[in-house]
Amino acid sequence: MESDGRHIAALKAGSLLWLRNPFVDQNLCPYRTERPIIVRVLPVSGAREGEIMKAWKREGPFVEIYFDTSQFGVVDTKTGDFLFEGQN
Repeated sequence: MESDGRHIAALKAGSLLWLRNPFVDQNLCPYRTERPIIVRVLPVSGAREGEIMKAWKREGPFVEIYFDTSQFGVVDTKTGDFLFEGQN
């Protein structure tokens, strides 16, 4: 996660693979705040990873991200694509 709390990036051997703003990339509507930030990033594994692979037809690996607005989703770590899952 970048220091602005809005972008996530992947690096490999010091090279930038991708840089994304998941909220903007998915055209999410503001919910509770106008400028949501990412507050938590968690790796996905086990049964949860299998569920995501089946539902999204992706191979992974994945990380889950949570915004301060209670919106959340999964990031495909190979591509940086954000898969919005919902909001509380």
